[in-house]
Amino acid sequence: MLPRSRCIKLNPISVATSTAIMDAVEKPVEQAIGGEMPERFGQIFGGWTHSTEHYLAVYGYYGTDTRPPPSTRCCR
Repeated sequence: MLPRSRCIKLNPISVATSTAIMDAVEKPVEQAIGGEMPERFGQIFGGWTHSTEHYLAVYGYYGTDTRPPPSTRCCR
């Protein structure tokens, strides 16, 4: 398996630039989700391990007036 750096064709960026980009995206996404999320919603927790790295994901689960909640057959 090739190192991850050989699989990606993007130019490297600094930690400061990466942090600034993430900060700039955080507020608009937070406002968009917060504006449509109802008071009652579900949470789905997921996790996995790859070699010595461990990952955790937390998902918000809800429907809106224009779309129903996604199917949860995989979670029952």
